[in-house]
Amino acid sequence: MILALVLAVALVLTVSYFRAMNSPAPEPTIWSIPPVEPSPYRPEPTVAPTTPSLEPTPTPERPELYRWKDRPRWAEWEALIDRLYTTYDPLVRSGEIYDLLPHGKAVGRDYVETYRLAVAEYQVLMIWLGSESTDPEQMDNSIHGWITLQTEWERQLLAGEHITFSMRVSGKLYDGTNQALATAHQPEPIVSEDAAAYEFVRAYQPALGADGTYRAAGAEIAKAFGLGMRTTMAELLNYCPTAGRLVGAAGVYCSGSPNYVYMPEDMPGSNYPDFVTNPDYLHVVRHEMAHALIAQKCGTTSPPIAGDRYEGVTNSFAVIYLGADYLRMSEGSHWGLDYTMTEETAEMAKQIMGGRCS
Repeated sequence: MILALVLAVALVLTVSYFRAMNSPAPEPTIWSIPPVEPSPYRPEPTVAPTTPSLEPTPTPERPELYRWKDRPRWAEWEALIDRLYTTYDPLVRSGEIYDLLPHGKAVGRDYVETYRLAVAEYQVLMIWLGSESTDPEQMDNSIHGWITLQTEWERQLLAGEHITFSMRVSGKLYDGTNQALATAHQPEPIVSEDAAAYEFVRAYQPALGADGTYRAAGAEIAKAFGLGMRTTMAELLNYCPTAGRLVGAAGVYCSGSPNYVYMPEDMPGSNYPDFVTNPDYLHVVRHEMAHALIAQKCGTTSPPIAGDRYEGVTNSFAVIYLGADYLRMSEGSHWGLDYTMTEETAEMAKQIMGGRCS
């Protein structure tokens, strides 16, 4: 009798256990959302309710920032510009500079003043570059280019040659021309940014030149901002040596030579010479111009505000402010995923245009 009672209880417990095991587990009430019954008196909600996720919302990663003063050749650049400024600024102001030059005073006052102002401008640049960048390679190329430029300008000065630098101060052009030399001198371009330049480039209607290419048209829109154009790898590598690793690039902006747009027609793997007959050539020119203008505003082509999307931001800048075609910039085979434009990159471009870089 007792044994039968024990067996009966055990059987009940076993059945209850298996029922419990086979029953669906109750949902935690804190996360459950009651079903929304359709009603003939009100329209269905356009957005279905969602169940909150147990996973925390990930925080977007900030791109790594690099300081100019931490770059390998910064100390070399700093020492060079300090030496040039402390040596030549007092010599030019006092007039003693003429004693060091092959042609003496025959070079003219503007010649030595050009050099003094060029060095002073780069000293100000060195002091101002407390900003950061997300592109260390671009920073290294810039420093390399500046060292190359300043070394060459000093050599030109002491040799009595034309100084390949131009600038405008209070409306007056200083173009580095040595008056004692009879040869003609084409001054370096002067980067100038104004509303008229933007309007001209946006409205520009290109046409094939007499040579059947868009080279002249590209040079014309670049010139609106005082930018020159160079077309060989040799010129590019002189200021941006790391560009030697590039393959197939239609255009390059070299921060070490900031007054030029590079469209290297001997770039390995590129579509030149056919590409100069393609209207997309001008969109690439506009993209490289946008790099130059962003660098002019922020001291770098990859300001912190753009993060690792700076190429897309550059494309947006070219479309919004320089008249580049959105569809061609988006669909061209020479653009990669890094160049994708979105509403966010457009907003970043507008912020940069307004002077915000971080």
